[in-house]
Amino acid sequence: MTGISVRGIGVLTPCAQGREAFSRTLAEGLRVAAPGDFSIPEGELDRHLSGAGRFRRAASATRYALAAAAMAVADAGISPGEVAGDRTGLIVSVTHGALGYTTQFHEGLLKEGPQGASPLFFSESVLNAPAGNVSIALGIRGPVHTILGEEAAGIQAIELAAALLRSFAVDRCFVVGTEERGEIVGRVYGELERSSGVDAAFPPGEGSACLLLVRDDPAADGGKGALLFPEVGSMGRSSGSGAEEDLARVIGGALARAGLAAKDVAHVVLPTGHHRGLARRVLDRYLGAAPRRIDLGALVGNARGAAGVLQTAASACALSFAEGAGLALCTGIEGTAAAVAVRPAMRG
Repeated sequence: MTGISVRGIGVLTPCAQGREAFSRTLAEGLRVAAPGDFSIPEGELDRHLSGAGRFRRAASATRYALAAAAMAVADAGISPGEVAGDRTGLIVSVTHGALGYTTQFHEGLLKEGPQGASPLFFSESVLNAPAGNVSIALGIRGPVHTILGEEAAGIQAIELAAALLRSFAVDRCFVVGTEERGEIVGRVYGELERSSGVDAAFPPGEGSACLLLVRDDPAADGGKGALLFPEVGSMGRSSGSGAEEDLARVIGGALARAGLAAKDVAHVVLPTGHHRGLARRVLDRYLGAAPRRIDLGALVGNARGAAGVLQTAASACALSFAEGAGLALCTGIEGTAAAVAVRPAMRG
C-alpha cells in the first residue's frame, strides 16, 4: 500500500514544544513527571501563530491545536499562505475538548438564566471548535472533519487523511490531535478504572500534536520525514487470549501495510491509555524484547484525543536518531485499538 509522507511535525507537550525539542527529549530519555506537571506552559500560542491575539479567549484545546498546526507549517519550511485553499484538508481528533468551558456555560445558564449563557463558552464547548479555528487561522477550505473517540481517534484521523490524499481529494492534509486537562476528566476516569478492572492509564494529560501529510513524496521533505501506514481495529474482549489475538491482528495489519516484518521494528511507542499490560504482553510475544520501548506517559500523561497523533509523531521523530522502522500503538478503555507502522521516507 502506498505510504503517506510526513512533511511537517508540530508538538506541544508539557515538557517539550516543537519537533527539535521533542526529538531531543525522546533521544535523551523521558523524565518521569509528577501528575501536576502534565500542563502546558502559558503563552505558547503567541510564540508560534501570527495573529494569535484573535484567539486569546479560545479554550485551551483550541489554542493547543492552533500552536501545533503553526509549528508543523514552520517545520515543513513553507509559508502559511501555501497551505491555504481548497486543496488542503484538516482532520482533528479529540475526546473531551473544552469541558471547562462547557461547565462554565451551564453554570451561567443555571444561575442567571438565558442572560447568563455565554456565547463564547457555548461555541468553544462544541467539539469541532478546534477544527473550525485551525481552518480559519490557516485559510483551509478543503475537507475539515473532527474525529471523536478515545485514544485511537488520532490514528483514525490519520487513516481518514490518508484516504483523502490517496483519492486526490486534497494535495496535503493536516492531522491534529488535541486535549486539555480538567478536574472532571480526572475524577470520572478514576471511578471508571476502579469499577472496570482494566489496566489503569496514566493520569490525564494535555497537549497537541500535528502532522502535515502529503502523498508519498520523499523528495518533498528532504528525506527527513516518515511514511505512515495506519491500522484501526478493536479488541472484542477486554481481556484474555481473545483480546490478545485481536491486538496482534491490528499490529500485524499495520506492519503488513508497510511491507515490514517484526524483525524490522526498531522501536515501539507504547500506549498511554488503558490495557497497557495487555499491550506489553502482545508486543513481547509478537516483536520480542529487541525493539526500544518509548513510553510517552512519563512525559505527557494520557492525552486521550491527542494520544494517537502524539504517539505517531514520536515514532516519526525517533527515526532521526534510531535505525529501522517504528510502531505506535494505542489502546482505549472501551477496547479500541490502533497501530501505525512508521517507515523512513527514504528507503532502499
